[in-house]
Amino acid sequence: MPENSIDSTRLVTLLLDDFNDENKNNYLFSKLKETMQRKLLLSTEKWLHSVVIDINGNFDRFITDIHHPNHSLLCFSPRALKFHTENNEAVIKRYHHKTGDQWIHPQHGVLFEGGYLSNSSVLYPPVELFNPTGFTVLLRAFAESTDRGVIIMFGRGYRWFGIDPFGISLSNGEKHFEFANQLKLRQWNDVWVSYNNVQSPGTFNESCRVFTHKNSNTKKEIFCIVNGNEYQFEVPIDNRVLSLTDNYYIEDEMGMEFIDYSCANCFTGFFSSLVLFNQSCNSFDDLKLVASNFLENHSKPTETYQEVLKDKSN
Repeated sequence: MPENSIDSTRLVTLLLDDFNDENKNNYLFSKLKETMQRKLLLSTEKWLHSVVIDINGNFDRFITDIHHPNHSLLCFSPRALKFHTENNEAVIKRYHHKTGDQWIHPQHGVLFEGGYLSNSSVLYPPVELFNPTGFTVLLRAFAESTDRGVIIMFGRGYRWFGIDPFGISLSNGEKHFEFANQLKLRQWNDVWVSYNNVQSPGTFNESCRVFTHKNSNTKKEIFCIVNGNEYQFEVPIDNRVLSLTDNYYIEDEMGMEFIDYSCANCFTGFFSSLVLFNQSCNSFDDLKLVASNFLENHSKPTETYQEVLKDKSN
């Protein structure tokens, strides 16, 4: 039996044997609470270190900004705060978006009206910070229509990973995993996805300081939680891995777009939260924990797509 299991068993035995000893039990319970808090902090610190993008309405506010809803969370980890502060200038230079004709609502993010535009909104995760072979993305999105089904798509040319109202697509649509319960139409949806395509030789950039924690998950799999519904998909063994070594096209291929150029599908709706991490989860519990921690402080929108359109016209 592992040593920590023996310690836990002894602690529980002490609690049971001395149930009527209030002072002793108060002490033991306080130690249990401290241990749980330390484990939670260590887990959260790992994820804080792995934040690549954290948007809640305002596209120009990064987690290092004192007005960002998760800045207080970042302050719990001096190491993560130091890391992101040191990299802030590089991140801001490389992390940018093209808005085209889309309108940015101060609380709800970018409004997408389903228009096929070559200069549509694009989010470019910094190449130095993003790991395309294993990542987690949290979305809070409002889908006005599912007729032209796309929410986000990674890669303008390769289109290697996409989320749509019906499921997950890989490799330019060569593989599509269906959600049994698709996104709710004309309602807000919470979509949490962890993607792990086992890192192949040559795809892991050792010079990226942000990758100090390689994923412990060695399975090629996708965890999805859509409005509380859980889905687990196995990534095909022959699924291609986006290389980190080709600087000629890598930035474009890492970009998150809201158009699927393979079929001219365009997102109609908007999102209030988008959080991207450079590592994947090992379980549904991991995914729930990171979503709970990082979305708890995000403001939740109340307006519908039509109401935001009215805001735009005013």
